[in-house]
Amino acid sequence: MTPIYAANIRLAGYLIENQLRVAQVLSAAVLKSNPFALPARLRMQAAKPAVTTVEATPQ
Repeated sequence: MTPIYAANIRLAGYLIENQLRVAQVLSAAVLKSNPFALPARLRMQAAKPAVTTVEATPQ
């Protein structure tokens, strides 16, 4: 693999990742601002954090 080809692949990956982040932010803003986009139950589930913290206690 030539260095130019590898750089093109890295650049394409960066551009795709950047566009996916923009799309994620825009879709979250649309869902947040439009009360008719999702039923209330789904909006409440989406607002919950994905990871819960767990308290670690030494044994």
